[in-house]
Amino acid sequence: MTNLVEREAQTETARNIDVVRRALSRRLARGVAGERGVLDPEFYAPDFRQYGPARQACGGDTAAPFGEVVFDGFSQPEVDIRHMEAIGGRVVTHVTFRGKHTDRFQGHAATGRQMYADAVLLHCLQDGRISEEWSIVRWR
Repeated sequence: MTNLVEREAQTETARNIDVVRRALSRRLARGVAGERGVLDPEFYAPDFRQYGPARQACGGDTAAPFGEVVFDGFSQPEVDIRHMEAIGGRVVTHVTFRGKHTDRFQGHAATGRQMYADAVLLHCLQDGRISEEWSIVRWR
């Protein structure tokens, strides 16, 4: 019986990683393409909440997907999902960003410099969809 419970937990964890990977890949591709504010209901719960350094908690139609705030300030953005780990309904992802600072960003005028960032995202899932996203970003 224990093996069955362990296999079911591993299957749920693998499914949750897959949901987050597909959701992030789609959001980031849309952000790079200039699409803003698109949260796919296939991946996100209706009461999705987002917490991070650039804003206080927001949710629903007002949520800005990870990276969206930087897409407006940078040209030639590149975003890579570097690593993912999960335990049950929690998925942690390390994401890297690179782009040329060509427009106003967080109150700073464009510098024309290449900028880099690392982000750690924590996604909480309920019923197979993302209900919360927590983010920490470090610029280098």
